[in-house]
Amino acid sequence: MPRRCRPAPRRAALIFEQPLEIDLAAVVPHGPFGSAAVGATLVHAQPAGADAGRGLAESLIAADAETVFDMRAAFSAAAASPPARRSFAALPTRRLDLVAGLPAPLVVRSHAVAGATWVSVVNAAPEPGCAVMTLGGRPSAAIDAVDRSSLALDEAGGVSVPLEPWGVRTLILEGGGAIGAVRMDYDARVRQRVLERMERLLLRRAALETPAA
Repeated sequence: MPRRCRPAPRRAALIFEQPLEIDLAAVVPHGPFGSAAVGATLVHAQPAGADAGRGLAESLIAADAETVFDMRAAFSAAAASPPARRSFAALPTRRLDLVAGLPAPLVVRSHAVAGATWVSVVNAAPEPGCAVMTLGGRPSAAIDAVDRSSLALDEAGGVSVPLEPWGVRTLILEGGGAIGAVRMDYDARVRQRVLERMERLLLRRAALETPAA
């Protein structure tokens, strides 16, 4: 990193696409162009579904990024910008402060301005959940910065933020409010999937550690 860039208060994240090399020599003879001379070709395999947001979420774990250069955008040809990308784009350009000591997979950053607090909430995990935030002070409203929808405040002034797998959301707390404790809640179906995944991993580990008879 150039020395002159180190004092910068924020960073830029780079998401690179790693192409896969596929040899088509064994496939072409079975098609209409059987006599064609074809060698290896490079293919860009795009992540689909929830995994499409993993690159952005993991970038925001590492640093308070102001800009993200995503090479995959050149290959995806998406009809609309994904919600996570729009949430990131809605963030203010000022530096965000990390809320320290939060349990994984939560990453929360905030920035207070006159009369409002901007909050970035990242779910750095492949399962959906709900971030439950306790706030210092009582904001008048909690608003999604992308679609301007309101999130309900509880009696103590806290707010629950539903998050998709690898989800990124930006909130505006009108009236301000410091971020206190934050936890991640999961429903029973998510817990069951995690337990089943752990059981499969334990079976694989046992098979690898048990010597063949």
